[in-house]
Amino acid sequence: MLFHRGAAALDALRAAGVDTMLLKGAALVSACYGDAGLRAMEDLDVWVPAGAVGRAAAALEACGWRSRYRLTHAFLRVKHAAPFTDGGGHQLDLHWHVFEECCAPGDDDDLRAASVEIEFLGRRTRVLCPADQLLHACVHGARWARRRRPSAGSPTR
Repeated sequence: MLFHRGAAALDALRAAGVDTMLLKGAALVSACYGDAGLRAMEDLDVWVPAGAVGRAAAALEACGWRSRYRLTHAFLRVKHAAPFTDGGGHQLDLHWHVFEECCAPGDDDDLRAASVEIEFLGRRTRVLCPADQLLHACVHGARWARRRRPSAGSPTR
Protein backbone atom coordinates (compact mmCIF):
# COMPACT_ATOMS: atom_id res chain seq x y z
CA MET A 1 0.00 0.00 0.00
CA LEU A 2 2.84 2.39 0.84
CA PHE A 3 4.36 1.90 -2.61
CA HIS A 4 1.05 2.57 -4.35
CA ARG A 5 0.52 5.76 -2.34
CA GLY A 6 4.12 6.68 -3.07
CA ALA A 7 3.57 6.14 -6.80
CA ALA A 8 0.60 8.53 -6.65
CA ALA A 9 2.83 11.06 -4.86
CA LEU A 10 5.44 10.71 -7.62
CA ASP A 11 2.68 11.33 -10.19
CA ALA A 12 1.66 14.51 -8.36
CA LEU A 13 5.25 15.70 -8.13
CA ARG A 14 5.86 15.01 -11.83
CA ALA A 15 2.65 16.88 -12.74
CA ALA A 16 4.00 19.84 -10.72
CA GLY A 17 7.25 19.70 -12.68
CA VAL A 18 9.33 18.51 -9.72
CA ASP A 19 12.31 16.21 -10.26
CA THR A 20 12.36 13.23 -7.86
CA MET A 21 14.77 10.63 -6.53
CA LEU A 22 13.90 7.74 -4.23
CA LEU A 23 16.14 7.21 -1.21
CA LYS A 24 16.71 4.41 1.29
CA GLY A 25 14.28 1.46 1.28
CA ALA A 26 12.21 2.25 -1.80
CA ALA A 27 15.39 2.94 -3.78
CA LEU A 28 16.95 -0.35 -2.66
CA VAL A 29 13.81 -2.36 -3.40
CA SER A 30 13.44 -0.79 -6.84
CA ALA A 31 17.08 -0.85 -7.92
CA CYS A 32 18.45 -3.90 -6.09
CA TYR A 33 16.06 -6.26 -4.31
CA GLY A 34 13.15 -6.30 -6.74
CA ASP A 35 10.80 -7.56 -4.01
CA ALA A 36 9.31 -5.20 -1.42
CA GLY A 37 9.02 -8.10 1.01
CA LEU A 38 12.81 -8.23 1.31
CA ARG A 39 13.13 -4.78 2.90
CA ALA A 40 10.99 -3.63 5.81
CA MET A 41 9.95 0.03 5.59
CA GLU A 42 7.91 2.44 7.63
CA ASP A 43 8.01 5.30 5.15
CA LEU A 44 8.89 6.29 1.61
CA ASP A 45 11.79 8.71 1.21
CA VAL A 46 11.63 11.07 -1.78
CA TRP A 47 14.29 13.68 -2.61
CA VAL A 48 13.44 16.85 -4.56
CA PRO A 49 15.69 19.79 -5.44
CA ALA A 50 15.87 22.33 -2.61
CA GLY A 51 14.45 25.04 -4.86
CA ALA A 52 11.34 22.94 -5.55
CA VAL A 53 10.28 22.16 -1.97
CA GLY A 54 7.37 24.64 -2.01
CA ARG A 55 5.93 23.19 -5.24
CA ALA A 56 6.57 19.67 -3.99
CA ALA A 57 4.80 20.26 -0.67
CA ALA A 58 1.82 21.86 -2.44
CA ALA A 59 1.61 18.91 -4.87
CA LEU A 60 1.72 16.40 -2.01
CA GLU A 61 -0.92 18.30 -0.04
CA ALA A 62 -3.17 18.40 -3.12
CA CYS A 63 -3.15 14.59 -3.23
CA GLY A 64 -3.83 14.05 0.47
CA TRP A 65 -0.44 14.22 2.21
CA ARG A 66 0.03 16.54 5.20
CA SER A 67 3.31 17.79 6.63
CA ARG A 68 3.84 17.46 10.36
CA TYR A 69 5.65 20.83 10.29
CA ARG A 70 5.22 24.19 8.60
CA LEU A 71 7.90 24.30 5.92
CA THR A 72 9.06 27.83 6.64
CA HIS A 73 12.25 29.31 5.25
CA ALA A 74 13.90 28.83 8.66
CA PHE A 75 12.80 25.17 8.83
CA LEU A 76 14.18 24.49 5.33
CA ARG A 77 17.47 26.11 6.29
CA VAL A 78 18.11 23.88 9.32
CA LYS A 79 16.53 20.57 8.30
CA HIS A 80 17.16 18.19 5.41
CA ALA A 81 13.71 16.55 5.26
CA ALA A 82 10.16 16.69 6.62
CA PRO A 83 7.69 13.90 7.38
CA PHE A 84 4.31 13.78 5.64
CA THR A 85 1.38 11.46 6.39
CA ASP A 86 -1.81 10.67 4.55
CA GLY A 87 -5.27 9.79 5.84
CA GLY A 88 -4.45 6.07 5.73
CA GLY A 89 -1.48 6.38 8.07
CA HIS A 90 1.16 6.07 5.35
CA GLN A 91 4.34 8.07 5.80
CA LEU A 92 6.51 9.88 3.27
CA ASP A 93 9.66 11.83 4.08
CA LEU A 94 10.22 14.71 1.68
CA HIS A 95 13.98 15.35 1.42
CA TRP A 96 15.61 18.42 -0.07
CA HIS A 97 19.06 17.21 0.98
CA VAL A 98 20.28 13.62 0.83
CA PHE A 99 22.48 13.82 3.91
CA GLU A 100 21.46 15.46 7.19
CA GLU A 101 25.07 16.56 7.59
CA CYS A 102 25.31 18.26 4.16
CA CYS A 103 22.69 20.97 3.78
CA ALA A 104 24.54 23.77 2.00
CA PRO A 105 23.49 24.92 -1.47
CA GLY A 106 25.02 22.62 -4.08
CA ASP A 107 25.75 19.74 -1.66
CA ASP A 108 23.44 17.41 -3.62
CA ASP A 109 24.53 18.44 -7.12
CA ASP A 110 27.10 15.66 -7.63
CA LEU A 111 24.76 13.06 -6.14
CA ARG A 112 21.98 14.08 -8.52
CA ALA A 113 24.33 14.18 -11.51
CA ALA A 114 25.55 10.62 -10.81
CA SER A 115 22.07 9.23 -10.05
CA VAL A 116 20.47 6.64 -12.32
CA GLU A 117 16.96 6.47 -13.74
CA ILE A 118 14.74 3.56 -12.68
CA GLU A 119 11.11 2.53 -12.90
CA PHE A 120 9.01 2.53 -9.73
CA LEU A 121 5.58 0.94 -10.28
CA GLY A 122 5.55 2.19 -13.86
CA ARG A 123 6.85 5.68 -13.02
CA ARG A 124 10.25 6.98 -14.02
CA THR A 125 12.31 8.43 -11.19
CA ARG A 126 15.91 8.31 -10.05
CA VAL A 127 17.99 6.63 -7.34
CA LEU A 128 21.53 7.26 -6.14
CA CYS A 129 24.23 5.50 -8.16
CA PRO A 130 25.48 2.28 -6.47
CA ALA A 131 28.53 3.90 -4.83
CA ASP A 132 26.46 6.81 -3.45
CA GLN A 133 23.73 4.36 -2.40
CA LEU A 134 26.30 2.44 -0.34
CA LEU A 135 27.65 5.63 1.21
CA HIS A 136 24.12 6.80 2.06
CA ALA A 137 23.26 3.45 3.68
CA CYS A 138 26.49 3.49 5.73
CA VAL A 139 26.06 7.09 6.92
CA HIS A 140 22.37 6.60 7.72
CA GLY A 141 23.05 3.27 9.45
CA ALA A 142 25.88 4.73 11.54
CA ARG A 143 23.66 7.63 12.60
CA TRP A 144 20.82 5.22 13.48
CA ALA A 145 23.12 2.97 15.53
CA ARG A 146 24.67 5.95 17.35
CA ARG A 147 21.23 7.22 18.41
CA ARG A 148 20.20 3.83 19.77
CA ARG A 149 23.30 3.04 21.85
CA PRO A 150 22.48 2.07 25.44
CA SER A 151 23.19 4.79 27.98
CA ALA A 152 25.94 4.35 30.57
CA GLY A 153 24.92 1.90 33.25
CA SER A 154 22.09 0.32 31.26
CA PRO A 155 22.21 -3.40 30.52
CA THR A 156 23.45 -4.49 27.10
CA ARG A 157 22.60 -7.62 25.20
